[in-house]
Amino acid sequence: MRDMILIVDHQHEFSRMIARKLRAERFYCRVVPGDMTPEQLRAQEASGIVLAGGLRGEMPTPAQVAACEGVLALELPVLAMGDASLALLCALGGRVGDAFVQGQALTIRYADIPVFDGLGAGERWLAQAREVDLPAEVTPVAGCDAGTVAFGHSHRPVYGVQFQVEQNDPDGMAILSNFAQRICRCTPWWSTEAFIERGKAEIVAEAEGGRALCAVSGGVDSTVCALLAHLALGERMQALVLDNGLLREGEAQATFEMLSNLDVDTARMDVTAQTFEALRGLTDWDAKRRAVVGVMHRAMDAFAGALDGASILLQGTNYSDITIGHVPDTAGSRLRTLLPLRELFKDEVRRVAEQLGLPVEVARRQPFPAAGLAMRIAGETTPERVRMLRAADAVFAAEIREAGQERRLTRFYPTLVSGAPFGWTGEVIVLHAAHASDSRMVPARLPYDLTERVAGRIVREVPGVSRVLYDLTPGGVRAEGA
Repeated sequence: MRDMILIVDHQHEFSRMIARKLRAERFYCRVVPGDMTPEQLRAQEASGIVLAGGLRGEMPTPAQVAACEGVLALELPVLAMGDASLALLCALGGRVGDAFVQGQALTIRYADIPVFDGLGAGERWLAQAREVDLPAEVTPVAGCDAGTVAFGHSHRPVYGVQFQVEQNDPDGMAILSNFAQRICRCTPWWSTEAFIERGKAEIVAEAEGGRALCAVSGGVDSTVCALLAHLALGERMQALVLDNGLLREGEAQATFEMLSNLDVDTARMDVTAQTFEALRGLTDWDAKRRAVVGVMHRAMDAFAGALDGASILLQGTNYSDITIGHVPDTAGSRLRTLLPLRELFKDEVRRVAEQLGLPVEVARRQPFPAAGLAMRIAGETTPERVRMLRAADAVFAAEIREAGQERRLTRFYPTLVSGAPFGWTGEVIVLHAAHASDSRMVPARLPYDLTERVAGRIVREVPGVSRVLYDLTPGGVRAEGA
């Protein structure tokens, strides 16, 4: 048995929130896909399982009930939250009825049991709660005047709550902490320092005495990955800065110099020509991403072939990348691939960067698409269009910093679109800026004089750009910054 909680992902937003809250209390947890089989779950050797459901209030399907039956067969402590609690109830032999509350804040009273230790009656927002017919050996453990909102097994550590944790939620945090510590007997050992030591040990074990290759883009993920491997392997770690012509202004050279100054053995390879050849004629976003990533993988594989004793390829893929499907395809590669950061959220990667002593500007660098500026250009990506976007990006970033807005914003970047569909000559730069609010990206209201300066400078200083727009569309800023 491992000192760990498994979070079974039936709703990505809440799985992330549960994981963040458990880790904030220093409990180690791992998010796994909702379609994992009972055998795969058992192989994780976890101390307990959280089933993270959504708040749609839908009736559980036979497949969802069967999945919960498989989880119960593991005989581990289980906490089902949100819709997952309804499937768990059916798996225990209960029945689910009509909704008795929708979108209301009600006073919840909790039973005096370990999982609710320290909780008194308090108001809670219920997106939806359904009537429940509890089977023998299952009892109500929390409710309001309108009905039952949580249940528990009388002699097994199995609980279901029809609500989910919220962004600022002391009661939700207490429930998770009680479940981890008092029910699953986990200890609060997780920390940035603990991850660094585990990461170094994993890299040493996977390298098997050979050398490691790590491609570095200049972003915080790949830089942390390279430095972690350098600490683990020393001279047996080779960093490779791949300049594909799609990086931000001066980024390739700055990355090379930074790693070299940290005594990391670093090489540089220019694949600009190959990249633009692969992008020729492509306009579809996914096709462009595949083309760029394909060039980079082939370049890394060729470099690895000339690297004496290379055994593993390290890539800075974090948990957020994995959940949006950006898992590197390394089929056909001559090296085994290791993703040391695969369980970390972006903010956790930044904390590791700070702990490793990376400069603040690197640790706090904004996310950047794996396929670079190609993912910020609508239509075909050509050298000339990249030149325009890169110059506009430099102007926007400089003005944001000069105005003291950098720390207030979670994302800020320009994209480039053709003016032709609107009857305009030249290219159009669209500015995007947002800050995070309750796990969502909300467009930022930049000062008018700032946007006016940015627009004026771009039109004057970037030949070929005829207009500058500012995007205030809700949800217009994508999480990966593409």
